[in-house]
Amino acid sequence: MILEHQRDAEKFHDGINFDATKQQAIKAHFLNILNRQPSHGYDDTGLFVVFSAFVPIAKEEADSKLSEQQIEDLKNRLGNPDLWVISRCFGNVTFMFYTDEQAAKHEADGKKKEYAARYFEILKVNDEFEYLTAEDFAVRFDSKQNFDNNFEGNWYFYYK
Repeated sequence: MILEHQRDAEKFHDGINFDATKQQAIKAHFLNILNRQPSHGYDDTGLFVVFSAFVPIAKEEADSKLSEQQIEDLKNRLGNPDLWVISRCFGNVTFMFYTDEQAAKHEADGKKKEYAARYFEILKVNDEFEYLTAEDFAVRFDSKQNFDNNFEGNWYFYYK
């Protein structure tokens, strides 16, 4: 079952798991609809009901439409020699500086808000469903130093 917002999908959870009672109710309702049309053609064997929100997927898709060249162009426009890379994963954006000290300095200087606004400018073009807002959009600051020292320089470990 796809719901629009995460807060709606969470109503169908019981802690970290799906609410089994709600799963059963929706499954029974769906099967009832199918039984009204005997030639429906669906295989309902092992039917499993899950709940997911559309908005996070739409936001992630908007980000995935940005090309690596657009990201590199943004990095060049920012012109910050301390910036190592702009990393993206699952709709999350992290501006990676070379050192922890640089990341902290630029955050203290208010660059996080500026960089989020600049990234949002290029991202908003891909917001097909108009879910993204500048007020809710945020980026992270981190460092290559942290990436190398604590995640073995491995993006899999970093985003896990």
